[in-house]
Amino acid sequence: MTKYKKTRAMNLIAGWFFALAGVVVFFDKLGTLSISAIAAALVLLGIFSGTAFVTARALIDESPAKLRRIAMWLNWSFIGFYVLGIVATVLGTFAKPDVMHRMLAAMAPGFLSLVIPQLINICALRCIQSSSANAA
Repeated sequence: MTKYKKTRAMNLIAGWFFALAGVVVFFDKLGTLSISAIAAALVLLGIFSGTAFVTARALIDESPAKLRRIAMWLNWSFIGFYVLGIVATVLGTFAKPDVMHRMLAAMAPGFLSLVIPQLINICALRCIQSSSANAA
């Protein structure tokens, strides 16, 4: 099946967590926020969930190389958007150093819980990609 069982399990758990978070956000914020704000949150959580599920499927040895490339692209895009958020935070709060420090400190848990797993996914996908290329 796959030698990356723990990484695949991590992605399946994350995918279900983000899907469940979308359901909770929808029912919790319905009526308190505008429909567009709720829809934006649901789209974002759907992208998170979809990335995790696509990556979990791509970590199976029998998955096509094209799916692995798509999963790697999604994971790199995920990291890119996070870095873009950090840059926007720095540029948006540059005149107020105390606010900038608080915002960057608030982004640290996101780095640990979102970016590092994406890097683990990329490493696993690259290993599978190179081993399947060497076998062919």
